[in-house]
Amino acid sequence: MYHIVLNSDESYMKYAAVLISSIAKNSPHDNGYMIHILTNEISKEISDKMELLTNSLSKYCKISIKLHHMGDKDFQGSPLWGENQNYLAYYRLKLAQVIPADIDRCLYLDVDMLVVGDISCLFEVDLGEAIAGVVLDFYRPQNKRPLALKRQKLSYVTLDTNIYFNSGLLLVNLKQWREHKVEETCIEFLSNYESMFPDQDALNVVIKDKTKILSPKFNYYLLLPSNKLVFRGKNNANINEEESVYNEALKDIRIVHFIGHLKPWDSFVEPFYNYGHLVATPYIRQWWSIALRCEAFRDELLDIYENREQEKLDILARDIYLKMKKLEYKINSTRHPIRTLIKKLKGEL
Repeated sequence: MYHIVLNSDESYMKYAAVLISSIAKNSPHDNGYMIHILTNEISKEISDKMELLTNSLSKYCKISIKLHHMGDKDFQGSPLWGENQNYLAYYRLKLAQVIPADIDRCLYLDVDMLVVGDISCLFEVDLGEAIAGVVLDFYRPQNKRPLALKRQKLSYVTLDTNIYFNSGLLLVNLKQWREHKVEETCIEFLSNYESMFPDQDALNVVIKDKTKILSPKFNYYLLLPSNKLVFRGKNNANINEEESVYNEALKDIRIVHFIGHLKPWDSFVEPFYNYGHLVATPYIRQWWSIALRCEAFRDELLDIYENREQEKLDILARDIYLKMKKLEYKINSTRHPIRTLIKKLKGEL
């Protein structure tokens, strides 16, 4: 079986269930998947729902789900992270602990992803001596980013964002990961440096010279309508990929990543406009199509969906109102000059 690792606490388990469902429904192979979920406290109710999920997905492929309870001890002192302010994001650093020693690779995925194609091909990628296969982080706000020291007399570290990767997908060569002590070295980094994206920055420092760059089709960022793309090789580039590589990836997207604030369960609205902006994307619709068929968590997900639909209707109603007011203003503003012109013409006659 192919081994896949996720991080999720109890509140995000329903979203993990959607991701797992998308993996199973896009699996044409018989090898099947062993899903490892690194988590903290999980109730029996959620454990039972994950068992129900496993049974419901067995019609698509062989699949098993195993919950691993992890500790926070090694991450004390590191910044709390994410919506729920916990250490969950750091758990990916401990993935080698839960994979059997005879397994040579695993795939780590962030929960805010959606699989839209067969991903078994990733397990056939020749990693050579690389520790991990990675996808470059899409955005490149600047070329260099220095990291602050937590302690004096340490060497300064500067991240080169030209080769900076996103840790939402890691195709891990477990033999190399263990031999290079990636977990231990990253934890040491976290205790010594302050950074914007702690675990991701740690991985970029520790394994940056030992990675294999994968196509962005395996970690495709869902972009907002307001995004202006300036690709690598052009002046003021804000994108790490060359345009030709990006366009080629668009032809065969396998994994969509809902980065930042644009999560399907949070809102259908782009939050960066004063009056909002409805996001039209097949991937959000596709996420919900799978979510509403996820039997184990259907009631919870349906409640969220109905709230998002109401939000969308409210925005549509507001947009129609604003457009009507704008039209009314235009009509009224044209009446005055027309009346003046009529009076002037009458005076000349």
